[in-house]
Amino acid sequence: MRNILRGVISFSCSLALCAVAFAESAKIQGRVKEENGKALSGVTVKATRSVTRTLDNPNKDDKSYETKTDDKGDFMLKGLAAGSYVIAFELPRYKTFITRRFEVQNGESFKIPRVIEMRREEEPTSKIRGSVLDNMGYSLPRVRVILERIDGKKFKKIEKYSVDGGEFGFSVPSEKGNYRVTASADGFVPASKEIEIGNEEIRNVVLQLEKKP
Repeated sequence: MRNILRGVISFSCSLALCAVAFAESAKIQGRVKEENGKALSGVTVKATRSVTRTLDNPNKDDKSYETKTDDKGDFMLKGLAAGSYVIAFELPRYKTFITRRFEVQNGESFKIPRVIEMRREEEPTSKIRGSVLDNMGYSLPRVRVILERIDGKKFKKIEKYSVDGGEFGFSVPSEKGNYRVTASADGFVPASKEIEIGNEEIRNVVLQLEKKP
């Protein structure tokens, strides 16, 4: 009897593991090249999954996946959970490219329908990228994000809005500098972070907004 019970438990566990593996077996693949030019290798490809919070799904469920393109400009993100994704492409000396939102189903191998073309920056740049979250850890789209330089060097303030996955990105001169990033939205207390950046560097920052009382 004990052997039978062990067999049932083992079989049940196997089914559960298979279900988890299947739930996170989706793929996103595509190709990246320079605008009107050659394939780009070494591009950082980051897919951010954003889940709308509901009464049926009250828990934080955002997740990011990251890889790089190969010598032919191809990439594949594996082991993704089903959901809605925004994909960002980054490479020093090129403008950051962010896609629209894509839906990916369980077990699906989704191919981006066109080649991603990245435009070269006129001058070498560094990147400041990040995301805006609420106090529960959920991504916040359409949040006003301002970048200011705070080391006394002349710099024109830049203003953008976070995209569907709560992400944002700025390009700055490729030199050592100190910056402040500030996010603000109706109903939230603004949040800021100061960062130091160097030559042709990519820096990440997360800004978390607390709801106003």
